[in-house]
Amino acid sequence: MDSFLKTLEASRLLNAQQWQAIRQELSDSPPHAQAASHENQRRKPRWSPQQLADRLVQLGFLTRWQADMVLAGKKGFYLDKYRLLDCIGTGGMGAVFKALNPELDRLVAVKVLAPDILKNEQAIARFRQEIQAAAALNDRNIVAALDAGNDRGCYYLVMEYVEGHDLGYFVKHYSPLSISWACECIRQAALGLQHAHERGLVHRDIKPSNLLIAVDEDGRPVTKILDLGLAKFVSELVTTEDLSPLGGSEDGSLTQIGEFLGTPDYIAPEQAEWDGSADIRSDLFSLGCTFFRLLTGQLPFAGENVLEKLAARKNSAPRSARTYRPEIPVELDEIVLRMLARSPQDRFQTPRAVAQALAPFCRMNSSTPGPQPKSRSALPYVASTGGEGSRLEQIFQRLETEFASTSVRRHHESRRRSIRYWVAISATVLAISTIVWGGFLWQDASQATLLIDWPLADREQAKLIVGGQAWKIPGNNPFRVQREAGNWKLELHREGYEPVTQKFSLSRGELRNFTPDWQETPATRVLRDWRPLESRGRDSTAQFDPLSDESAQYRLDLQAFCRKHYKSHEASEATTMLRRQVWPIDRLDTAAVPHLECHDFDSHPQNREVARLVGSLGDSRLKFWQAVTSVVLSPDGKRIAGSSADGTIQVFDASTGDHLMRFEPLFIPTMLLFSRTGQTLAIAGPTPPVLLWDLDSQQVRASIPEASAPIAISEKGLFIAGRAAGQEIALAEMDTGRLVRLLQGHATGELRGLSFSHNGKMLASFGSDSSVYLWDVASGQERRRFPKAQHPLFSFDDTYLAAGTMTSDLVLWDTQTGESQRTFDEGGYPLAFLPAAPVIISRRQGRAILWNLNNGEEIRTILDVPDLALVSPHGQWLAGGDASVGEIRLWPLTSSSPAQVLSASAPITALAFSPDSADIVSGAEDGVVQVFSTATHNERLPLPPPIAAADLSPDGRYLAFRQGEHLQIAEIQSDWPDQILSSAPFELKSLRFSPDSDLLAGLGGTGFFRSNLRLWAMASRQEVPLPEFPPGTVQKLDFSGNGQWLATIGDARSVRIWNLPRQTMQIELEDFGSRPTALAWNPDGQRVTVALADGSVQLRNVSGSGGKAFKTESRIFRDLAFQPQGDFLAGSADDRIVIWETRTRDIAAILSMAGTRPTSLSWNFDGTALAVGGQDGAVRIWDLPPAVPWQTAPQRTIQIGPGRGLIKRVVWSPESRHLLIVNGNGTLSVIRLLPH
Repeated sequence: MDSFLKTLEASRLLNAQQWQAIRQELSDSPPHAQAASHENQRRKPRWSPQQLADRLVQLGFLTRWQADMVLAGKKGFYLDKYRLLDCIGTGGMGAVFKALNPELDRLVAVKVLAPDILKNEQAIARFRQEIQAAAALNDRNIVAALDAGNDRGCYYLVMEYVEGHDLGYFVKHYSPLSISWACECIRQAALGLQHAHERGLVHRDIKPSNLLIAVDEDGRPVTKILDLGLAKFVSELVTTEDLSPLGGSEDGSLTQIGEFLGTPDYIAPEQAEWDGSADIRSDLFSLGCTFFRLLTGQLPFAGENVLEKLAARKNSAPRSARTYRPEIPVELDEIVLRMLARSPQDRFQTPRAVAQALAPFCRMNSSTPGPQPKSRSALPYVASTGGEGSRLEQIFQRLETEFASTSVRRHHESRRRSIRYWVAISATVLAISTIVWGGFLWQDASQATLLIDWPLADREQAKLIVGGQAWKIPGNNPFRVQREAGNWKLELHREGYEPVTQKFSLSRGELRNFTPDWQETPATRVLRDWRPLESRGRDSTAQFDPLSDESAQYRLDLQAFCRKHYKSHEASEATTMLRRQVWPIDRLDTAAVPHLECHDFDSHPQNREVARLVGSLGDSRLKFWQAVTSVVLSPDGKRIAGSSADGTIQVFDASTGDHLMRFEPLFIPTMLLFSRTGQTLAIAGPTPPVLLWDLDSQQVRASIPEASAPIAISEKGLFIAGRAAGQEIALAEMDTGRLVRLLQGHATGELRGLSFSHNGKMLASFGSDSSVYLWDVASGQERRRFPKAQHPLFSFDDTYLAAGTMTSDLVLWDTQTGESQRTFDEGGYPLAFLPAAPVIISRRQGRAILWNLNNGEEIRTILDVPDLALVSPHGQWLAGGDASVGEIRLWPLTSSSPAQVLSASAPITALAFSPDSADIVSGAEDGVVQVFSTATHNERLPLPPPIAAADLSPDGRYLAFRQGEHLQIAEIQSDWPDQILSSAPFELKSLRFSPDSDLLAGLGGTGFFRSNLRLWAMASRQEVPLPEFPPGTVQKLDFSGNGQWLATIGDARSVRIWNLPRQTMQIELEDFGSRPTALAWNPDGQRVTVALADGSVQLRNVSGSGGKAFKTESRIFRDLAFQPQGDFLAGSADDRIVIWETRTRDIAAILSMAGTRPTSLSWNFDGTALAVGGQDGAVRIWDLPPAVPWQTAPQRTIQIGPGRGLIKRVVWSPESRHLLIVNGNGTLSVIRLLPH
């Protein structure tokens, strides 16, 4: 014990107060003292040095390492003014210590060079010169050098102390690292090397152990380079000492190369030559070796020993990283190989070039790929022999020399006198009875001491309250609070921080250390983040170019601040600053928009008062806003007319697809017929009237108010027939629309079909009463009635009338006598008579059958014929349009060849052949009309496919859209160039950017064998694998505000929440009473709101605990959207928008959609306006009322499409001046709102 106390005194680690506390400790029994025997009961248990050392660590007087060193007899713990607290590591260059600068109360890292490195004045001068250059570096990716000096022959370098691990640790425990994380580590290291390179410095010892991974204040990993300047100094020192690279130690292990030149696994070939040719490109080679190790867990050059390793990099090409890890992108593998090029000329020439090359592959993770281990004990360094242990021993021998500076001696002289006295009597004291000790310490026996570590810089406007009484805070640190032992209540107050309150129970004579854990108040956290942004915004130099990286970064920082502090007053100021910024989308101009789109937009008078069309993407030719209901070609084949569920009729040029004219009747058109001259288009729908539209004047020439669909026009174009009221048939003149007569015959049901004979003298009709009537056109009299028949069809010479019966037979009747001429058993209903042969084609249950009219025999059967089927006018082709998939099947009728499959954009809803049978025209569910050649089976007018889905990135830089078979990215600031992000995303119907714009999510398809959710990383433009995402259909998704979480709903009664950085499912919220139909994240990122099929809306914590219900009207909500500030929640159901006040969850307003169904909800960034798209071609905008109630009607309405046109998606731009609108006709519009 005497030896331990003397060593402890010599270490100068304890002050007088701490020594006094030791006296009290030694007067008591040591902890866990064993019960004494009867003979030894009068003898007090003695403390062992180990017990006392453990107690000093427990009291906070010593660190564990200091205690272990003192136990080992070490006493040199000061290096000039730096107090050594722990040994972080040792190696060939020396040792690294965690130390304290008492003057600044700052933790630092001190690297002490091994004594045998600096042997002469020339080496010492070179050391100082190199360290001075390194100290001038100031970069976040370089460990800062703070100080350097010499104390008793120990040359040292003082660096910033950073918590973290080097990459060697991660390679050892988590290799291989994720591709994106490895890329980010190397990218940041390259940025640090670039900073050093610009100042003339190289490293010469880049390896995993010299790259430290720390975590910044936002929790993101930061790569920091260690030993910049020092490694180069040591390697050059070896060269000047004429150390042969093949010399080294006696056993030939090349120790000097390993210690001074750098690890042979990572050095460049030219660096091993020792000719001084190594430069920054040598560092890039070493960085490439490190990169290879991170990606694969292997080294790029094989070798059993140092000589083989050096020879391999000089004579052999590096191995490909993809050999070990095939999922590494080819482009990334090429970057690694270029970094490892044998010749420096073939490598990247600057670190900046490496960083730029890696940027697309990086996606910052929020955490390092492993847990932070506990601090290591220093005992292994003490116990080791030679190598690292010997280095530490050499340093202690120097630090423990008898001489020291005069100033240090004077500083500790008074303390030494009291300590020496204590050491001299310690052995005697240990034998004295408790009574003597009590007399010696009587004055402190009833008090206790609290030693508070509170840095002076953190005490501005601070208060200290102990036991309800205010205490004056002394000017030193740490400081003591001494008072009566017992229960204490300590309160510390500091402006901008939460009060620290701590209760203690202190016994007599006890000394306890306390360090307050200060937590910033929310207001302080907001101001800490806001002030730098505010300063940048007010700086006169901050008039950024909207296309510059500086401007983009500032906008991103403002957005991130708003999402993080969305409730604060400063967030409102930030949104105002965002509005003032010039954004890339502001560069769009009306002059670049096609004339037709501008004309259509401006044709609505109210639009000109509220907005301007400034951007358009996509091709509107041959496209409608909703499903096509009918297509027909003019008799000369030059025009294509189509009708749609959007309520419009459009006429296109059949040779170019150009739009010729548009008409929007008051009803939804379902059937179109050209007159025999092609100048008039008959338009019919489920309700009267039938309109006769003159194509030359583009005016309605006549109207037949009594008629509706179905309609038929006589062969010579004299009459038009249509369904009238009840079961009547209206017969009118084609030229004037004058009603000629009403035909009455069908007793019940509704009329379903009409067909004129080729000579125009007869009219056949059938209806839901399962009867076919044959009428005389001239007299209007019923000629024949065929019960239990349907789908009548005249032969070319009008001799026969074919129809299907209720027993699925095909019957052929004589039109003059009404007698049955032939029955084709199970023939179904007729499709066509062939003009050049005595053949009739019928269809039944997916089969088309060709029959011989002469003998009634079956000629041929064609399988898999869709319901929508027709025969070309010349009888050459049979076409079938599939209503479930986008396919047209085309069978040649003149041969037995199999069908040709024509790929359409969506399920087929309408078909028509051109008069010459050269083309077939289709209409589809997505509103697209396509023209195919029957000869080549290719699309004759290959126009750009429709834009099916799109989204604008929150940072305002990118537009993502799916067009046909490609998912593309358009950079708005570069005049809309397209980059294909992915091929074959054919079924993607929804796209959504994450709030930080780092990820793009897409939904589409059924997800039978895999999930229908797909993710892309915007930095790398690569798809993010989802290995743990189960198969199934995701119906809706939403990102949390910080971009860390993704919530999804599907067919199950649950909500799945995914951790995006880890690519794993975090939690599954279950126990819902019915299937979820919509969801939205609360801006706080801790709660998600879910709408259910039973009409309820629930707010659930993501932890899975608890849940609260919103008041609803028992309607099924299809969409939910939180206001960014979190005050309101919007939900769409039926023909209305419900607004809830989120604090009370009560309904604040019900907004009217004027009878149409809402399709998309979007709040602007500052939460002052809500935009809603509908099925009436309009976008409505409600402004958030500052104090008055919500208005039921919108403040602004913008008519984008026809009155029944589909608005697929509405997205606000970040600055709230523009709206991005995905239109039902496969185009995309950008409108600029005018001030109002």
